[in-house]
Order: sequence, then structure tokens, then C-alpha cells
Amino acid sequence: MCLYQPLLALIPHDYFEAGRADLDTVRLAFWRASANFIQHLPERTSNYRSADMSVFEDIALNAPSAVPECFNATAKVFVHKAKNRCEIADLMTWSSRLEKVLALTIADADEFTAGLFTSRFYRGLGFLPQRAGDKNEMKRTMDLAESHARNIKPGTPAQHLLYRENLHAVMESRTKEALWLGDKDEALSRSLKVIEVDPYDSKAWAELGEIHYLRLELKEASEAYSTAAMLGPPASAVGRYMAGLCFGRLGQDMLAALFLKDTLECDPLGISPRRRISELPNFAVLDALKSWNDRAG
Repeated sequence: MCLYQPLLALIPHDYFEAGRADLDTVRLAFWRASANFIQHLPERTSNYRSADMSVFEDIALNAPSAVPECFNATAKVFVHKAKNRCEIADLMTWSSRLEKVLALTIADADEFTAGLFTSRFYRGLGFLPQRAGDKNEMKRTMDLAESHARNIKPGTPAQHLLYRENLHAVMESRTKEALWLGDKDEALSRSLKVIEVDPYDSKAWAELGEIHYLRLELKEASEAYSTAAMLGPPASAVGRYMAGLCFGRLGQDMLAALFLKDTLECDPLGISPRRRISELPNFAVLDALKSWNDRAG
């Protein structure tokens, strides 16, 4: 719910030692560290090399009985290392830790919870064969992640929400997997399944637009990007810009101008939309837009 600042304000930043802390203290430390991680995450990048992972590592290494915080902390460290391309031996060590803590996490769990965490485990584990360039193992691992995600049976409204949230994440990862494997048809199919889970997610529509764009399907890409723009953050600015780019390449210059202007109004510091506006054809109305663009820049 993006309550990161309240978490940072309300949870004291006290000295923390996971091996000596009770479960409630571990839980609070985990959520404070998670909020701190997100608050300092740089924009426009999926990597965060300078992140402070010390609390997560402490919990992962020294609080095995903290369920599910130990699993979640271990998964965070593993994924962070994978995204930042740590040594493969280090990544394998952390994958083994993740597997062990999964066993502890699901030992006394109900069937739904066990399936949910097992799906999360395989989704994270997919980074390992990807780093090794093992396409077959990557597919096998992600097949398991999706299978567990689809087979769990939610019985309460809260479980239904968790089920959809997890399936959404799995299909997003499977879309990226298909792109990594060079299968644009499968990427399109999986991206549409993400939309089925949550048709109001602007980021999912922007990712669908990206796949259509890669497939040179500019009309479909423009529609997907326009939907992302309409639905709002977090992908509204990107959706506006890419819709404008698509419309320009489709020869619909007025629509292109409209979306590019909207992009600048959302992100006045944007360089790419300013450049694209300057490249629009010479018409009276568009010349006025170009003049506005030059003055605003």
C-alpha cells in the first residue's frame, strides 16, 4: 500500500541482532528494512548495488525460526545478488540457504501457504539457471513456479488476494523468461495472462505494449500503451511517451503530438519527448507546440 514512510517513522531504528531478538522484533525489523530498501530504490533501474542488505542477511543467517520472515529475507538477499550479478558460487550458496529455509517455512504450514511459498521459491530460483545460461533448467524451474501458483486453492478472501498477487508476479516473470528465450509469441501469450489477472495494472499494459512493439505490431502497441497512460501510475508517463512514439510511426502526427505533450506535463524533465516533439512535421499547430517545447526546455 506504499506505506513506506509511516513504517520508517513508526518502527524505531534500534540496535538489532536477529539471533537474540524475539519474533515480533524480527518482524518489525524486516518490515522497516523493506520500507527503507524501497524508499531508496533509484528510479529507472532494476538494480540497486548500494542497497543496505545487512538486516536481511542477519535475519537470513541467524533467525531460522522466524517464519516467514527468514524465508522472505533470504529470498530478498538471493534475488538482490542475482540482479547485481554476484559470483555464481555465492549465488549457489544462497540458493541452498533458500531451499533449506523453505523446508522450515512450510513444515507446519497449511496446504495453501505451503503451495504459495513453494511457488515463490521456484520463481526466485529461476535466476540461477538464467545466470548459468541453462535454458532447459530455466523453463523447468519456472514451470514449477507456475504449477504451484495455479494449483493452490484459496479458501478465504485474503487467500484469493494472495493467490492473484502471486500468479500476477509469476506470469510477469514468465513473460520476461520468454523474452530471454527469444520466444515473442509465448511472451505475448503470457503478457495477456498478466492482464487477465489484473486488467487495471498500468505496468502490465505497458509491458504488453513493449512486446507488441518488439513484434512490430505498432497499432496494438499504441493501444496497449494508451491504456497504460489512462490507468495512471506507475506506468502512465512511459505509456504516454511510447504511445506517442507509436502514433508517430503510424503517421498519426496529431495523436503523437498530444501524447508527447502529455508526457512532458507528467515529467517536465523528460529529454526524449522533447526531442520527439522537435522532430514532428511542420504544420501550423505543431509549430506552435514546438515553440512551446523550446521555451519550456
